[in-house]
Amino acid sequence: MKKFFLIFILLISLFGCSLLNEKPEHKVGEDYEVYYKAIEENDSFLFESSNYSINAEMVSLPSGKNIFYIFLDNPQIAMYDIKLLAIDLETTYRSSGTMAASLGIFEDDKYSLVPYQVNAQSGYYKGLMISGETTKDELDIGMLVSWYNIDRKISYREFIKFNLSLDGMIIPHDDISE
Repeated sequence: MKKFFLIFILLISLFGCSLLNEKPEHKVGEDYEVYYKAIEENDSFLFESSNYSINAEMVSLPSGKNIFYIFLDNPQIAMYDIKLLAIDLETTYRSSGTMAASLGIFEDDKYSLVPYQVNAQSGYYKGLMISGETTKDELDIGMLVSWYNIDRKISYREFIKFNLSLDGMIIPHDDISE
């Protein structure tokens, strides 16, 4: 009986510790899907932010594919635990065969932008960049930028929209209100 009890305690401690230390993969996948669908369903986009600068470029590769880069930098406020997701607005979550460009959703690392503070070892960056690959020469990008305040009690979300081609980043003229 004593032997059974020791084995039982050993098994509980082994499995219990591993369960506490594992990052639930399904939770991460759910977060990605929720962010993706939030962008898809959003009908009110910004074209720029007063909280940071955003820029993008697309480069043609010899393989015939294009790679795009989206840069977020020049923070005007302190932004902690940033998550970024940029999708092709013409591709639905269900029809997407590849992962969209993202940061902070799948990683355990935390990404923060604080004006005039850079310390990558502590998670404070000068700027952030995400990238993706496409066969298209032009994309309508929908992007979700989310972050927290310093004590992580207030969360913020901004939805950004822009057109990106080999010629650069363009604000959609038909969406600009006079």
